[in-house]
Amino acid sequence: MQTQSVKTLCLLAVLTVSAMGTATPPGAAAQDKEPASLTVFAAASMTEVVTALSESFDRAGRTRTKLSFASSATLAKQIESGAEADVFIAVDGAWMDYLDKKELLVKGSRSDFAGNVLVLIAPANKPFTFAPVPGADLAAAFPGRLAVGDPESVPAGKYARESLEWMHCWDGLKSRLAPSADVRSTLRLVATGETDAGIVYRTDAAVESRVTIVAAFPEASHKPIVYSAALCRGAKAQAREFIALLGKPEGRALLAKQGFLLPGQRE
Repeated sequence: MQTQSVKTLCLLAVLTVSAMGTATPPGAAAQDKEPASLTVFAAASMTEVVTALSESFDRAGRTRTKLSFASSATLAKQIESGAEADVFIAVDGAWMDYLDKKELLVKGSRSDFAGNVLVLIAPANKPFTFAPVPGADLAAAFPGRLAVGDPESVPAGKYARESLEWMHCWDGLKSRLAPSADVRSTLRLVATGETDAGIVYRTDAAVESRVTIVAAFPEASHKPIVYSAALCRGAKAQAREFIALLGKPEGRALLAKQGFLLPGQRE
């Protein structure tokens, strides 16, 4: 009996020590748990700014951001189809309106935070001169095709068409267009020399050394280029903080550095 009791006590001691060794210290579970992720859908032309802001946001320990860049049209359609997004950043108010009417955005969360300039670009090794004024013949200024975002859906392409129509040269160029899925795709077509010219935003041209800006289109030639941000339906609480960053000194400094126009600023 005594021997059996000793064995029992020893077994209990081993189990106790083992349990103590594997027990989770108070608060350890919370520390090990990954922060909730925040999904941001942003227009392709906002790649550098949104990436930098997300890195700062993550370093602050607020959350872990996941980024998706494409044309505003593509992103809006993805959200409509059920893609999970917390923040939508667009460069075309029409696509914001589109999602708003379908009640896929949080009411009152939409804010305008930046603008841009539409420019004509060429490969850096094949520059040409052109002045965008009504009656100017852009078709005669360069050979080959003109890269633009798809005028039917891509915001940069819609602005491009408006400017070409303003100059009265749309009809002479529409058969020479090389439409693309977003403004960064347009930029690549010119940078790689696949087309001899293209129309993008000034901020896009600034990040690509293989292109040169030929001219900036006048503001009067197209509708205002306005960037907006909004919360998607069901957005996490941190999403509001992320949008707020765009209007704070850090966000405004990044926007200005990349060449975006701040609210109220004119070119």
